[in-house]
Amino acid sequence: MIENSEKEKSEKERNNIKLRAKEIDDSAKKLSDKYQDKYEDYNELMKTDSCSIRSRCRDCIKDSCSMRFKYRDCFNEYVHFLVDMGQLYLSLEIEDNLDLAESLKPLSRDKAAEFLNRAIKIMEEEDPKEVRLYPLQAIYAKVLSRRDDIQGEIYYKDRYESLEHAKRAQIINPIGKYECQVTGEIYSNLMEYDKAKEAFNVVTAFSEDDREDPDVLMRLGLTQLLSVRNYLPINTTGEREQLLKNARDYFERAWHVFDRSDVYKRGEARYYIGLTHMEELEYNKSLPHFLVVYNVRGQDSKWLFAALQLGRTYFKLGEFYKSEKSFRDVVEESLRATSLEDSGWTLDRLLRCNSPFETFNLNWDNDIHNCKLLNKKVKIEFGEGKALGYFLTKGLVGLALSKAERDVDPESVIVIAGNARILAESGLIKGEKVQEDLISEATDCLGRIYYKIGLTKENKDARDEALKNAVSLLEKSVYTWPNADNYLHLAQAYCLELDKEDLAEDVTKTLTDKIKACISHSRQLDYSGEHKEVLKELEEKLM
Repeated sequence: MIENSEKEKSEKERNNIKLRAKEIDDSAKKLSDKYQDKYEDYNELMKTDSCSIRSRCRDCIKDSCSMRFKYRDCFNEYVHFLVDMGQLYLSLEIEDNLDLAESLKPLSRDKAAEFLNRAIKIMEEEDPKEVRLYPLQAIYAKVLSRRDDIQGEIYYKDRYESLEHAKRAQIINPIGKYECQVTGEIYSNLMEYDKAKEAFNVVTAFSEDDREDPDVLMRLGLTQLLSVRNYLPINTTGEREQLLKNARDYFERAWHVFDRSDVYKRGEARYYIGLTHMEELEYNKSLPHFLVVYNVRGQDSKWLFAALQLGRTYFKLGEFYKSEKSFRDVVEESLRATSLEDSGWTLDRLLRCNSPFETFNLNWDNDIHNCKLLNKKVKIEFGEGKALGYFLTKGLVGLALSKAERDVDPESVIVIAGNARILAESGLIKGEKVQEDLISEATDCLGRIYYKIGLTKENKDARDEALKNAVSLLEKSVYTWPNADNYLHLAQAYCLELDKEDLAEDVTKTLTDKIKACISHSRQLDYSGEHKEVLKELEEKLM
């Protein structure tokens, strides 16, 4: 009864939002038509032949001027109406509810772009000075840069168009705070972090207040952190360390400046402080920050970021029982937030289905619905936005690895890792790069578990079979999305093969060459130096 009552309440709220959104859209259309008609009358008046006006009597000229002023007021009112409507549509965050996003397409950022673009064109024709006073180009640039958040990768080109408008905004007002912030955000989205930093530095250069603006400090921190996390060319280890130190300093300053009552903003700053410590391999220092964010989680799903990083931190510290609990929370919350349990995607089934590679028996209509749910984005204000399917897959992978390290029954662990791989390969999670990354990680996880089984099996045939599966899966992982981790794991699997007795000389040489290649690739991709000692041990073992 309680569940039915909650469903009815949720349905009632959804209908109220739809109704309100329709009222806003209808009102906007009526007002737009009204102002458009007046603006067209004004244009007709402005086209009146000036010679014929001069030839009229003085009284007629007075009437004409009065009429022009009247329509001039209408013109200003119309332009400001367009700007206000553009910002209204920009502020409607309907993408958090996919059902609403589908049914309320008029309330999208396309609509915001339409209103603002019309305002810019009119203002540039009629009153170019007004453009300088009102940062229209920057607002329009922000709309374009954010449009792909809900429309998908097809709109990625909008980011480049948005950069052009942001540059125009800076030409009009080179030291405008809003213009510089928007330009910095767009450069950051395009991974041009040096230029992003330059833009944000302009904001802080002109006043003491702006120098300690926590939002700007957060942006400056992100330009440093993201340049490290996105593996941009960094010449020396010292340069990497300096970038991370700078990032942490900015986040800590923002954390202290944010008002103590603003729990969300302070939590966001702590999340990034913890993330920076993770990049510095200081897991003990990152732990308290993730714990605070995790423990003050609200009703939304944004805390999934902290829960995932908390699980990773516990795993790195060797506290596998605690990491298992954190990853289980991520899986449960992902299922709850998407309502996938109603379609049979229960935690029990994901952990204990009869066969490791049992597919979910869902019909096509449900697959389409589940695709929308899994791609529903969880966002935090800066830097990151991930689909719920991403958290579900990552949570299953972390859960499987934590159980494997606790020596839980290997067959049940293979079930979890296998289902993570099924989900990643299903195509329900959109975005080619994201999907490849998840497939590679889930496949690497499965390979590592078979490798661990190969280490523990006493029966030679069982050990060889497990090792064969491990090598096959790890090779696929490297092929799908190469990184320092899966190259290291593949090198370890090859080393275990090399320990077999009675290997032919040519086989031994081939395996040795493969191990050396994997070590070399892992070292090149290991920007943080996390695997430095392990790789050194593998090299010494070959000698």
